[in-house]
Amino acid sequence: MKNLILIILLIGSLNNVWAQENGTIRGKVVDENGQSLPLANIVTEVYGKIIGTTTDIDGYFVLKPLPEGKYDITVSFIGYSNYKLKGIEIDDGQVYFAKTINMSKDNMLVDVDVVARKPIDADQTITKIGIKAAELKTMPTDGSINSILRAISSDIQITKDNKVILRGSRPGNSITILDYVKSMGEVSVPSLAIGSITVYSGGVPAKYGDFTGGVILITTKNYYDYYYDFKD
Repeated sequence: MKNLILIILLIGSLNNVWAQENGTIRGKVVDENGQSLPLANIVTEVYGKIIGTTTDIDGYFVLKPLPEGKYDITVSFIGYSNYKLKGIEIDDGQVYFAKTINMSKDNMLVDVDVVARKPIDADQTITKIGIKAAELKTMPTDGSINSILRAISSDIQITKDNKVILRGSRPGNSITILDYVKSMGEVSVPSLAIGSITVYSGGVPAKYGDFTGGVILITTKNYYDYYYDFKD
């Protein structure tokens, strides 16, 4: 009977272990100017083994799986001093949002002069203007896409019926791409939801098609953009 009770207790304890959910650490890595650092390395130690991940193109990282416990993580990027976050406590199934990690230049690096010929840039005739969400906050606009476009460049004009004209082209010779979806008509997005706007007003890259007027690329913010906007 005692053996049976012991077996039942052992099975119950194993079920509790198996039922536990590992935790996660999320964060963002930027340089001293606040620009995202893609492919930065993030590592920690779990039960004597090193696990790690890298940041995506926007500087975000997800470090998992992490059993319940306390962790020190190290962030590294070529040309920058290592950054350490110590004593992060992770509970069972918890998602921990680390503060924005600002990397600083490693002053111990030695400058090396490289002499080479400048390669021919196939896109050198392209006229490209880009703007990020942080810059939109200070722009004198009414928050609409068209007013933002007018403020970005004098090459952009808006007709009375709200059609966009780039560099004097005819209405309809330009295209707007919102989150990778093409639109020939007017696009309405709240300025607070915009992550970035890029305008090609001359020499449109071939991957966007044959549009003589130009291309307007608009990307909206994701959940983590809103989170770090609030946190910063």
